[in-house]
Formats: sequence, structure tokens, C-alpha cells
Amino acid sequence: MELTQAYLKSTINYNEKTGMFTRKTKTSNSMRVGDIAGCKSKHLGYVSISVQGTQYYAHRLAYLYMTGNWPLEQIDHINGIRHDNTWTNLRPVTITENRQNQRIRKNCLTGIQGVKWMHTRNKWRARIGNVHLGLTTDFFEACCRRKSAELKHGYHINHGH
Repeated sequence: MELTQAYLKSTINYNEKTGMFTRKTKTSNSMRVGDIAGCKSKHLGYVSISVQGTQYYAHRLAYLYMTGNWPLEQIDHINGIRHDNTWTNLRPVTITENRQNQRIRKNCLTGIQGVKWMHTRNKWRARIGNVHLGLTTDFFEACCRRKSAELKHGYHINHGH
């Protein structure tokens, strides 16, 4: 049975200003009415909540709770904080749009997303998504290619947090 907004609202409260979910019903000896529902994943940082024995991400439940529909694709945390499920921090996006709001990866050695040193060719490679933007011996040129592609395709990269 697919989880509905009506069932969700009968078992859980969602506070859109704090992003917190609390239980409306007792689900076990350890879960009482008023208890905070869910816990934050150590690895991914998302809040996960069990409803009817199934685990759901809190940001997806917030969308169902507020709109009555499941999101068609993904829900983006606008500020990049995965456990911040306040309603104003959530927006429905496509997979492509969600990738545009990514932080620079921890293993990015250059500090510039999409620019990588290719040891085998002794050149810098620039790319955006799956689009190859070329190889160059000049780091600055590779960065400019990447930045130009971001602007052309409307990418917004989070460099902070």
C-alpha cells in the first residue's frame, strides 16, 4: 500500500518552520506520542523516518505532507544541509537541477569542480556533467572553460558550507 498524505498526517506531525517530525501515535514501547520521529544518517546526513515499517527520507515525507503528492523526481535542500527539512529549504528538482547545487567534492584536488589534472596526458581536463570541455596545458584556461559552461548551462555550484 502506498503511503498517502492522509495516513501520514494521522500518524505524524510536521513542523514546517523547524523541519521536525513528531509522532502522533504510539508505534512501540520505545516510541511514544510527541517523540521526535526519525534519525540522521551518519554517512549521508539525511533524516530517515519509519512509517508502516518502511524507511522514508524526511524531505520526501515533508513534500508529501505539504502538497499531498510524492515528488516526481528529487527534493533539493537549497542550503546544502541535508538534515535541514524546513519547508522553505526544500524544493522539487530534476536530477540535473539537483546536481547543479552540489558542493565541491572532498577528493577534488584542484578546488575547482570539473577541473582535473590528467597525468596520462600531462594536461588539465575540464568537464561539466558528462560533457567534455577539452584538454589544455593551462590550469586557468581549464577553469575558464568550466566557468563558461556553468554560466551557459545555468549551473550554480555551492563552494561553501
